[in-house]
Amino acid sequence: MTTAAAASKTGSGSGSGSVLMIGATGYIGRFIAEASLDSGKTTYLLVRPGSSSSSPSKAAALKELKSKGAIIVEVITHFLAHVLFVNGAYEN
Repeated sequence: MTTAAAASKTGSGSGSGSVLMIGATGYIGRFIAEASLDSGKTTYLLVRPGSSSSSPSKAAALKELKSKGAIIVEVITHFLAHVLFVNGAYEN
């Protein structure tokens, strides 16, 4: 099954909406990011600043996903935690 076929089986409308992902350079996350891109969704990938320089495999994954249309968003970890806390998505 292609990643596009897997995305369509989840009931998501082709090309509609946006996706914000954390973990897109991981083994499973990469397949999910590719499925999102293949389905035509605007796909944003949250990464820590400099994370691609710490690992050649992460750098390669981000480069490939960016070439497929992903939008890379670098976010400082403390800022992300603050945003999640303020919006009620983070509990201590």
